[in-house]
This record gives sequence, structure tokens and C-alpha cells, in this order.
Amino acid sequence: MIFILLNLFQSVDLFDPTFILWYIVNILLFLSCTLFLLKAFKTEGKSQRNVYLGYGLFSLCFGFTRLFFLLSWSCEGIFEGCYDFYLTAGYVAGIIGMIIIIFIFESYLLDTKKILTGITFIAFLIVLVALFGLTSREIALNMLYILLPAGIIALTISYIYFIVKSTGASRKKAIGVFIGLTLFFIGYSMNTTIFITIFGGIPSFLSPIVMSIGIIIFTLFQIYFK
Repeated sequence: MIFILLNLFQSVDLFDPTFILWYIVNILLFLSCTLFLLKAFKTEGKSQRNVYLGYGLFSLCFGFTRLFFLLSWSCEGIFEGCYDFYLTAGYVAGIIGMIIIIFIFESYLLDTKKILTGITFIAFLIVLVALFGLTSREIALNMLYILLPAGIIALTISYIYFIVKSTGASRKKAIGVFIGLTLFFIGYSMNTTIFITIFGGIPSFLSPIVMSIGIIIFTLFQIYFK
């Protein structure tokens, strides 16, 4: 791992604006995780504490997602099989983050009997089976490309439903958090092959900027908005 990290800094331009912006995204995600965990430890109510804990783990998983993606870039064209490994690890970490946040929503904010969590988790298990070579690895990678967007859609629908059902300050807070998560996932999607293929030449630096704004809005509204 140390060797890979050293190679990362040797294979990229540390002063490249896009690289610096992705580094900032990682810092913001791990900072968001820290703030949520601290808030969880200070919260007395079990339900609200678990919500903060879930959001913290969500931020942590996507922090590792971006870290694994950076590592995959360092391996591309240099280490055989290393690129696919870290790229896959990044997607897996992201899906785990999606499972956590959907579970939190269905446990404490929605009354959907954890149906979305169950569907996402079963699909995730299928991906893991494929990744360990019991089925086609190509199938696993294709499922990863489908599963994460599907999780994002499920989360979006869940949040819209919660906003419609809530009132007053809870609705305002939910709207703010929803805007933050929406910007976060738009920024995340802007860096994917599918998005680039569909929408064409979008400047690479926009993706980390939009993600950073989303992380900040999501964290501030969830923790500090009363």
C-alpha cells in the first residue's frame, strides 16, 4: 500500500488543479464523517444518534471510494490488475455507503419495511460472489455500474417521499440535506464513463467542485440546522 501511495504522488502532477480539488473532496468527506460521529456521541436519543452515525459511515465509505479511485489512477498502465482492483474497491465502498444510508432512512425516517435495503444488499452480495471469481468478473463490474446509480435513485425517491410527508423545520432541513446529497451525487456521476459518454466534454474540474459543495451543504444542514 505504501508503495502504491508513493507511486500515486510520482504519477500525478501534485499542482494540477483537478488533483488538488479531488484531494479537497477527500478531506471534506473524512471531515464530514468526523463531525457526524462527534455529533452522534453527543446525542442522547438513540434514533437520532443512529442517524448521525449512519451519515458518518456514509461519508467515510465515500471518502474511501475517492481514495481508491485515486489509487486506481496511479496504477493505470503500470501495475497489471491493480487498476481494476482499486476501481472495483472504490465502487464497492460506495455501494456499502449507499446501503448504510438507505438502511438509516428506512429504519428511522420512512415506513418501507426495509425493502430498498434488502434489494440493494442482495444485489451487493451477488456482486461480491462474482468479484471472488465464482461467476464472471465482467458481470460483476457491469452490475456495479448499474447498482450504484440504482441506489442513488432509490435514495432520491426516499428523500422526496420524506420531504412530502414532513412539515415545518423538519421539511426545511430535509430539503437542504436533499439539495446537498443531489449535488454530491451529480458531482460523483460527472466523473463516470456513462455520464461523459452521454453529455460529452464537461471540464474535469467541475466534478470535484460540485461534490465539495454538496458535501458542505449536506453536512451543515444535517448537523447545524435546527
